[in-house]
Amino acid sequence: MAGRYRCLIATRLRQVLSANGKCQTDSKLPSVRDLTSKMVLPPRVNTSTFSIQVPCSSVLEMNKGSSSSLTAYSQALSGIVEEFETDCHLPEIVLVNEPEMPAKPRDKKGKWVPSQGPSFNFRLPTLEFTKDVLHVALKVRTKDWRRNGLFPQESPLKVIVEFSSPNVAKPFHMGHLRSTIMGHFCANIYEAVGHDVIRLNWLGDWGTQFGYISAGLKDFALDINQVQSENDAIHSLYQIYVQANLKGEKDPKFASLVRECTEKLENGDSELLKQWSIARKVTIESLEKVYARLGVYFHEYHGESMYTNQANQKVLDLMRTRNLLADRDGKQVIPMTIGKNQLERDVTILKTDGSSLYITRDIAAAIDRAQKYAFDRMLYVVENGQTEHFQHLFAILKRLGFSWSAQLEHVKFGRISKMSSRKGTAVFLNDILDEAKDRVREQRELSPNTRDVLDSDDVLEVLGTTAVVVNDFSSKRLQNYDFSWERAVKSTGTSGVRLQYTHCRLFSLISKENHSMSSLLEVLEEDSRFLAGELTEKEAQNLLWRIAVFDEAVRDAYIQLEPNALLRYLFALCSDISKALKCLSVQNAESDAKRLARLCLFGAAKSVLKEGLEILGIRVLNQM
Repeated sequence: MAGRYRCLIATRLRQVLSANGKCQTDSKLPSVRDLTSKMVLPPRVNTSTFSIQVPCSSVLEMNKGSSSSLTAYSQALSGIVEEFETDCHLPEIVLVNEPEMPAKPRDKKGKWVPSQGPSFNFRLPTLEFTKDVLHVALKVRTKDWRRNGLFPQESPLKVIVEFSSPNVAKPFHMGHLRSTIMGHFCANIYEAVGHDVIRLNWLGDWGTQFGYISAGLKDFALDINQVQSENDAIHSLYQIYVQANLKGEKDPKFASLVRECTEKLENGDSELLKQWSIARKVTIESLEKVYARLGVYFHEYHGESMYTNQANQKVLDLMRTRNLLADRDGKQVIPMTIGKNQLERDVTILKTDGSSLYITRDIAAAIDRAQKYAFDRMLYVVENGQTEHFQHLFAILKRLGFSWSAQLEHVKFGRISKMSSRKGTAVFLNDILDEAKDRVREQRELSPNTRDVLDSDDVLEVLGTTAVVVNDFSSKRLQNYDFSWERAVKSTGTSGVRLQYTHCRLFSLISKENHSMSSLLEVLEEDSRFLAGELTEKEAQNLLWRIAVFDEAVRDAYIQLEPNALLRYLFALCSDISKALKCLSVQNAESDAKRLARLCLFGAAKSVLKEGLEILGIRVLNQM
């Protein structure tokens, strides 16, 4: 969309720089991406002409040492008449001393500010630009806009996204919500721009926590097969874990039993491995039911259990070869210097009893994944509190000599607080999603516009889940935030219900006119230039521009791994859709051409809104 035009203009700029400056070889010229990054798009259309601006200072910076004047550049640029890929000519290019559009996107407070000094204005041909935007937006899932100079990589990457990571024998706790939906978003947006993604769930299925469950089963005279057969087996296992923890705090003998069970499991005791296998199976079955409610899925379930004694021994041998390990009273540690303040500390790799730790298993897992998948990038979607752990992990892998350690990234996020259900302070995700569904039902029952379809449990489920996800993404990824039920389930303003309502409204409008997305594309292709000329109203132009900069919003969300950037765009899109719907009647249009042109415009808006919501991990409704 607009990003593609930026890239085409950047290509022409590159030709001019080569012809008029001292950079005569491609290797010395700035790349198309560098040129593209200097361009500025307005927040909306201020005139009837679509345009893209390049500050003159940026052009001169790109070709330092050039003897060419701004006037010479302007004349050279104006002389280029090569065609765009869309069979339109290069737009009129003028040098303006007081540009209408800002040269700086935003100031520190986020406000648009005027530029200082002259700039090149690339005025896009309105009819061709309108036709192109509608075509690209109506071609659902074609990825026409995704492989352009806005995005850092040309070639697809193989990317592992590790997220969610709950613990075995525990119901899905609310604390894992952000990792789950943030990780789902990261995987979605990498796939959206063409990368090959492996979605991986790293289960906490080993170590002391299972020692508590095993000791609890033994001390409370319970059989794991009996627990498995219960209706809510996961909650039964969780209660065993809770009671065992409480007993371990007060009873030294029981605490010793926990340690004994943990050690026996590490050493491969057959009976304990059987218990572990059943507990893991019960946990995954329970988790998948919750994931289904969120629309989340995984390609693989891995766990700490995959990297026990044998795998850890290989890691330890490698560390000894690199002379990284030191003995501290029987513990095996790696002395580290970490952070800006260069703090010295010991990172424990092996406890005095010879058992491994979380970081030991993480090191073994990273090495194994590099060998198995040959990934280009691996993302760990884990909350802020684990920052130090990942600093240690990445530093140790680098010291072990693995160059791919530079491709590892900790995608951190803030915490949620003040989140509880009417059932009390327990914040299991199933309880929260049930609560969201009930509250949406209550809100909608009070609305005079509620339709019978709202009796559908599925619709309420989607609305409730949307409310929770959008409420979360309304805060930036790194921020902590207080959860508010009132904010989450409201139907106006910046809420998930409003996004779903807008999509349903567009679906209804198009359906009533006996059209679909494919039929609108056929209509547009019959006489696109004629129909594009019918969208002259200010509201139509503003909505067109908003649709056109969808790839800009996706680029920002992709580079920053920030769902809030895409969500803000979708709310702005909804506002422009609402304004256009009020002023641009379809049913009472002045002519059949106007009616069809507006239908194509609203169809394009619907397509972009749907795709944006799906990238955020939200299932889209057609009726509500």
